Amino acid sequence: MIDLLTKWKPSDDQRALLLALQAECAKEETVISFARKFLPFTRSKYDQIMDVFNNKQDEKGLVLESYFDRVSESVREKLFEDIESILEEIPLKRLQLSRLKEFKILPTTKILALEQAIREAKAVTGPERLIINLGPTGAGKTIACNYLAQKVNARFVEVRDIWRHSTRGNVPLSDICKGVGMRTWSSQVAKAQDQLVEFCGEQNIVIVFDEGEHFGAAALNLLKFLLNKTRLVPVIFSVPEEYEKWFAKKSMSNAAFQIARRTRAVIDSSIVEEIDVALFFEGVEAKRDAERNLIVRSVGENPQFANPGKALEILAREASRFGHFSLVRRVADKLVGIRNASLDDLDSSIKAAKRQMFRETSKPIIA
Repeated sequence: MIDLLTKWKPSDDQRALLLALQAECAKEETVISFARKFLPFTRSKYDQIMDVFNNKQDEKGLVLESYFDRVSESVREKLFEDIESILEEIPLKRLQLSRLKEFKILPTTKILALEQAIREAKAVTGPERLIINLGPTGAGKTIACNYLAQKVNARFVEVRDIWRHSTRGNVPLSDICKGVGMRTWSSQVAKAQDQLVEFCGEQNIVIVFDEGEHFGAAALNLLKFLLNKTRLVPVIFSVPEEYEKWFAKKSMSNAAFQIARRTRAVIDSSIVEEIDVALFFEGVEAKRDAERNLIVRSVGENPQFANPGKALEILAREASRFGHFSLVRRVADKLVGIRNASLDDLDSSIKAAKRQMFRETSKPIIA
């Protein structure tokens, strides 16, 4: 409790920032939704901040302390700097989210498996929350990332080549701090780790690591630390061959096996399945029966393929060999408007798509 005369009050500029944040929150359906999308702290922290407008009293008439009464002036100043940055970023994030909604995402079996693994990992109290998604170029990583941004508000960290050589782990640590939404952190690794743990608290933040093949031993040890100390749910996208090197390299193998013990799921997207190829074409339905057999049939009067079962089988096989979903999407684009396409039509489209992809692939410079 505190006397009303000594209660901390915001300046006009600070009050304007709090009211602006409150107005942005009112644009969302719930406070929880607003916090998940736009705030680098929890909904409860937001409620505590907004308590500054409430002069609640106890039975003796003494005013209850607000969050700002309990913290130091330096903490208050830092918080208002963060709120100013948040308000600048919200319009950009709203634009990004609106574009994501317009992006047509085909929920493949691997993407749905990834989402299910994340939801299960969020419920885990122990450190076994890491999810690995393996696949070559073209295996649908971009689609999966957009899907996770929509469904679980995933935050992204680009793993850079310098991570391999960061022996102290300071570079991965700073990139992760940025990824989860921290504004500032200490240059000292141990202190920055503590700040990151405090910032994350009990939040189930889903953090996606792109280009996971660039992990080094220090980065893996940092990941182990976060799995032990926070409720973060990390998702790593990596090329299968590079992921296997984690365990083969002497300098990384110990950390890799420690990470393996904390891995909840490994999802391999290397093989393109017919049931997923069907998602890219109109008039084709593919599903599994109780015995897990694939059933393919035409839908409507003008189906995409004259022989949909064989067409999906061929395209899935070719896509698994080269190009993956990038090849499937190109073939689908080339067959737009064509109905009852023959296997020869499909073969011509596959060859044309491959030629296009080869032309777009940069060629090595021979000195």
